[in-house]
Amino acid sequence: AKGSCLETGKVSRLEFASDEVFRGLTGLMWFVSEKSLDTYFSLVFSNPLTTSATFNAWAGPPPAELLQEMWTAPAVPAKGVQVPNGQGCAWNVLEHGSVVHIRLIILEELAPMNPAAYPPREDGATTPASPSSPQAATAATAAAAE
Repeated sequence: AKGSCLETGKVSRLEFASDEVFRGLTGLMWFVSEKSLDTYFSLVFSNPLTTSATFNAWAGPPPAELLQEMWTAPAVPAKGVQVPNGQGCAWNVLEHGSVVHIRLIILEELAPMNPAAYPPREDGATTPASPSSPQAATAATAAAAE
């Protein structure tokens, strides 16, 4: 990936490539707010040669098991804006094929991570939910891109 910092209010471009001729590309990454260490931007992706590309992303609290999320990510839809409930971001698939181009925005209403929500509960919840407040959302939005 190119880049190591997401700046508040700026457009950042993340590019991923693979030298693996027969396997395509699979990966995950996350960014965390430098000052408070409680707001994350996490993403998982794959673009294998023989099956459908996958993608998922979260802003605010991270998924409890990011590696597991990579293996269970949904297929990239051909078109349309995706706004998964409670994940803190929305994205639009602009190109889908050997190259996948996704435009993603981080929403303003982000909740910080609640450390008490980890490890995950046995009831299958994968993304801890924590209530957001206007103050937390403003601070989290600014911190998420630092």
